[in-house]
Amino acid sequence: MKKERIASSIDSITDKAIESSAAKYIPLGSLLMVVRGMILAHSFPVAINTVPVAINQDMKALVFSNMDEGFLLLMMQGLKNEFVSLVDRSSHGTCKLVSEKLWSKVLAIPPLKEQHLIAEQVNELLTLCEQLKNNINKAQTTQLNLTDAIFDSSI
Repeated sequence: MKKERIASSIDSITDKAIESSAAKYIPLGSLLMVVRGMILAHSFPVAINTVPVAINQDMKALVFSNMDEGFLLLMMQGLKNEFVSLVDRSSHGTCKLVSEKLWSKVLAIPPLKEQHLIAEQVNELLTLCEQLKNNINKAQTTQLNLTDAIFDSSI
């Protein structure tokens, strides 16, 4: 999961396969979490699905209601280090976040109106940070171009 919103995937499952197996579609707008894999050594990938999906044992889904999905996504991303600290590592390096640890994590959830406001404000700040990062990159490029020009004119 490399994106915050899952709208498609490389692999897919047919309706027939869903009907003839234990697999189930995860409702739209659920929080998907990676709970097994080497990535858990340093990250806790989470995303919201915008299309019906089925998941395997390497993932869990949190189906919720009366919550701002943007707020939940931001909160889970912000708590990455806390979730990574719950990960068990086997002697051969496999990483796994067991369900008991995951579901026993207590989270402070503000009222829905505050969730909307928090998500909106954080997204505005993230946009501002991205703009600042782009401006710094442009300034560094300009600085390198000026340095090259000065160097070239001194030869």
